Amino acid sequence: MLLEKRDAHRILLLIYVVTCIFFMFMSSQVSVYPQFFNIYCIITPIVAYLLTKISRDSYKFQMYMMTSFFLSMVVLYGIYYQNPGTIQDGFITVACVVSLYFDFAPNLYCLVFTALYYSFWIVYDYDMLLGYRTLEELMVRIIILIIAQVFLMALVSFINRSKRTLTQKTQSTEDLLQIVEIKKKEAVAASQTKADFLANMSHEIRTPMNAIVGMTEMILRDDINPGVRENARNIKSAGNALLAIVNDILDFSKIESGKMEIINVRYQLTSVINDIINIITVRMQDKNLDLVVNIDPKIPSELVGDEIRIRQILLNLLNNAVKFTSEGHITLRVAYQPVSNDMCLLHFDVSDTGMGIKPEDKQKLFGSFQRVDTRQNRAVEGTGLGLSICKRLTELMGGTISVESVYGQGSTFSFELHQYIAKQKPLASVPADKTAHVLYFDEKAIYRDQARTDLQRLGVSARFASKIKDLDPASNATYSYFFVSKPLFDEFSHQIREFCENHGQPKIVLMFDKNELSTGYKDVLVVRRPVYAAVFASVLTETPIESLDSDEFTESFIAPEANVLVVDDNAVNLKVVKGLLEPYQMHVTTANSGKECLEILREGEKFDIIYMDHMMPELDGIDTLRMIRQMEGEYFQKVPVVALTANAVSGVREMFFNEGFQDYVSKPIELSQLEKSLKSNLPDEMIIRKQHTVASAPHFGEGAVQLRGVDCSRGLMNCGNNL
Repeated sequence: MLLEKRDAHRILLLIYVVTCIFFMFMSSQVSVYPQFFNIYCIITPIVAYLLTKISRDSYKFQMYMMTSFFLSMVVLYGIYYQNPGTIQDGFITVACVVSLYFDFAPNLYCLVFTALYYSFWIVYDYDMLLGYRTLEELMVRIIILIIAQVFLMALVSFINRSKRTLTQKTQSTEDLLQIVEIKKKEAVAASQTKADFLANMSHEIRTPMNAIVGMTEMILRDDINPGVRENARNIKSAGNALLAIVNDILDFSKIESGKMEIINVRYQLTSVINDIINIITVRMQDKNLDLVVNIDPKIPSELVGDEIRIRQILLNLLNNAVKFTSEGHITLRVAYQPVSNDMCLLHFDVSDTGMGIKPEDKQKLFGSFQRVDTRQNRAVEGTGLGLSICKRLTELMGGTISVESVYGQGSTFSFELHQYIAKQKPLASVPADKTAHVLYFDEKAIYRDQARTDLQRLGVSARFASKIKDLDPASNATYSYFFVSKPLFDEFSHQIREFCENHGQPKIVLMFDKNELSTGYKDVLVVRRPVYAAVFASVLTETPIESLDSDEFTESFIAPEANVLVVDDNAVNLKVVKGLLEPYQMHVTTANSGKECLEILREGEKFDIIYMDHMMPELDGIDTLRMIRQMEGEYFQKVPVVALTANAVSGVREMFFNEGFQDYVSKPIELSQLEKSLKSNLPDEMIIRKQHTVASAPHFGEGAVQLRGVDCSRGLMNCGNNL
């Protein structure tokens, strides 16, 4: 501001005093002013100044002085020029001007001044009110003037009330914003506390789970009696169930915090489906359920998407189907719709013949921590997060998920995803020169119907039978392959072999359910149910189900020249890791602290890979790694160090890589993940791959032929390398 408030008030007071002196001088020349009005003009600024001094409110001084100044000037001007009409108009103008202060007092001041002014002239000298013909006309004008001023007072009062309300609302808004800011800080702190809690919970649960699952795996490798083996399998199953619950909670936390990443890579749908079948069939073994897989063979063999999250969604949906279905069947369907040359739409369906869902419960299905019919399903395990996670993951990948259900009959969960195409070659096909004539012999109609669909899609001629009498010995038909279920083959093996001898000597393909033993059968091919289009194509073309990488980590190997150091402060975990590494025939050294690890390295012993626990007292894994990298010598800068961690919260992968770890393995340790880390970090010359016979020769094991495309190493690994 150009002038300080105090200077402005002094200038205003000076102008007022000078103006009053001027009119008083003029009144001495023309005696038209009453003496008391001159006194008023002198006393007004003095009183206003004194009141302001007492109240210490310069704003009120300005307000009263301005009002007095305008009123005085109007009266002095009107009387001097003997123009009462100007005075009346001036009073209204002054009332409007002082209303801009939005204060009731100056308007009241104007009203009182107006009333006193006209009262004085009526009593003192009516002749001075020139321009009014009658007293009635004067009174009407005075009343109109007073009403106008009262209206202005009411308007100012209303505006002030609105201002107070607005001020209160503004203050309330500011208070709310402050509360929001406080709550925001509290939420951030709570989120960090939750993240810390989840990290600690993950570590505290996964560490003992590593011991439980790892020790159980080692027990299953030993030659033990069937009762102990069954107990060990139950322990492992319970451990994996608990681990699944922990993973659900951690995944939900990642999604809620916006830290869940979608990582698109090249993958094969057949690999995903085979992994899922291996897992789900094990979980179905205690139930009288059939699993049917219906995959469109035209789906491109290689796609680009988040393979891990697609597998997770399918496993969640299939696990739910197994939980809530006591008998009947579960069907996995994957349909295909081309969108462009490099993109397609995959439609996944998981159907069951379970209890179904009530219409009023459908809306709750995809909510967090929601479970329907909890009173009827107390025996069903889970957190109620599975479907919520499925929905969030589907949306993160740009897809949609839905459910259709009839209560008491079953449910169908569906989701759609757009996927990029990496290779246009169909997932399964049978060339024209490989086309064979197939006889499919199965007692279950649901499997026959699916086989009929698959073989028709592949362009394969086939005949189907459900009873031994359907095999007509007098028929002249010849067959290339004879698919038969294990129960029918066990019951009618003699008739089947005799039939084959007389009908082109087809290769017998024995189809096993779930975990039935496949040993003891001669001159037959062996496949596991469910048999779907890719398996039919693999058998008929005598080629393996194509793999994206022929050297995937599922292929087992040994490395007898490798030297491994394992560092962990938990003796049980050391024993577990050492036991899991034993089949690879490596030399394993252990250290129970970061300090002992450094001492071993300083003694000069060299290791090809170091497995380092993350959370250790004194020196944790990260600090130990930093000290290793600071040691002199090229070896210490390059030796691969893999983190062992029970911390599975979001961001841990990036943290380990940023700290200089070459890889990390989460606890409980999975054999596949451990083997993958070994393959990635050991020198190629140390890895000696185990050779597996892959051919159509008529003998494998105790007579069963190993089918090309059947990954025996993974099967052995899934059952703890124990047949």
